[in-house]
Amino acid sequence: MPLTLCARALYKQRVWAVWVWGLLCLAAGQRHWAEQAFLAVLQRAPEHTGAMASLAHLMAQDGRLEPALLWQKGVAELQPNHASAWFNLGYLLERSQQPQQAEPAFRKALGINPRLDQAWYALGLVLFQQSKHTEALLAFQENTRLQPFNSHGWTMQAQLHHRLNMQVELDRTLSHLRGFDPKAAMALERSLLGGCVGATH
Repeated sequence: MPLTLCARALYKQRVWAVWVWGLLCLAAGQRHWAEQAFLAVLQRAPEHTGAMASLAHLMAQDGRLEPALLWQKGVAELQPNHASAWFNLGYLLERSQQPQQAEPAFRKALGINPRLDQAWYALGLVLFQQSKHTEALLAFQENTRLQPFNSHGWTMQAQLHHRLNMQVELDRTLSHLRGFDPKAAMALERSLLGGCVGATH
């Protein structure tokens, strides 16, 4: 192997080793050193999407949503065909109380992987936050079609049936929910009777 190719291979191994060390630090709770490792990787390899995504994850956990969003946007730009990149971007936008911006990110994720059940649920939430109730209901229905025992998805459907005055569908949804999560059904019925309707994360 030519010397230049050997040097490149060694360089890539070193970058990879630093990134893995950062992941190990993060797993061990050494957040400062993990962040320093990811930043060091990006100094050497500015388009290392693994380090960018790791930084976004770490910063989001610390509540630093603005820089987390910048890193995750970079990941989505570099990996436009990865559903997870768009889903994580949508998640951070939703956490940043930007449902209008989160909606297209979740839709892009679903365009790549229509079976991403958590993206259907997340899309339903941001549609609900924008008062797009009919669209939100369809998204939650798709979520529970893919994940039949997701009580959160059924709860949101019931809340939307209540808002849209769909009593027959509400009764059917409550009956289904009682069948596998009676506690959730009971809590939901109490909230509906009390007039408290809101999104469940």
